[in-house]
Amino acid sequence: MVVVNLLTSAGYRATHHHIKTGDVDIYRIDYPRNLPEEAKEVLLDSLMPVAASAFRQQETDLFRKDVQEHIFGFSGLFVVVNEEGVPVAFRVWEFIELNFVAGTDILYLAGMCVHEAWQRQGIGTLLLQCILREDHRRSLPDAHSFGPLPLAPYVAMRTQSPLVKWNFDQSIKRESYPLIEEEGIPVDIARVGQIVTRHLGDTSFETQTMISRECYGRCLYGVAPTSPDEGYNKAFNKLNVDDGDTMICVWRRPEH
Repeated sequence: MVVVNLLTSAGYRATHHHIKTGDVDIYRIDYPRNLPEEAKEVLLDSLMPVAASAFRQQETDLFRKDVQEHIFGFSGLFVVVNEEGVPVAFRVWEFIELNFVAGTDILYLAGMCVHEAWQRQGIGTLLLQCILREDHRRSLPDAHSFGPLPLAPYVAMRTQSPLVKWNFDQSIKRESYPLIEEEGIPVDIARVGQIVTRHLGDTSFETQTMISRECYGRCLYGVAPTSPDEGYNKAFNKLNVDDGDTMICVWRRPEH
């Protein structure tokens, strides 16, 4: 209950949701980097077991630094706690400017971790729905905006895991780029990939393949995940994950 007490005392209120095996609460934290340092440490300590389980990694100093940078390096954070008040999942996101004049952004999904014991219960889909819905988008406006902004026309993420892309595509009921069975990347999708990777300080992005070479410098997973769809696994075989290659995945909203 430590993290629940922390968030409640800081004024955060949870939304209650039902999943396959019970109920969970989701706390939303805008700009977690602005939390007091002591609160950051408590939050990080509570989320480290989730990240270690999700990535099947030991809680080393290097891994802790990676998790810390993800949690506090982006604009939004969802923390999922079970009925005992223990964190079981979290997701991080960011809005990246696409067109200043039009007031449109790219919604960048910076990362998600679900504890292994809580996977395959619909938490990932639930968190994605929480981020994509319109009232969420309108409640976190750009610093330069004088009113509600439109929904982000593109959603992007980067990953070393074919399972992550497969789960994302299952959730949105469409296939994100790069498409599994088709070659070639549309010009607008490649441009989004360039904008995202530049924002993240990555200069090794290939527009033809949507791959960033040696982006992470190493494999993030203790055990390499695989997808139920062999086509996804084959597509990700183009990556050398041991060197840190990663795939940039982009979904264009249907209305665009």
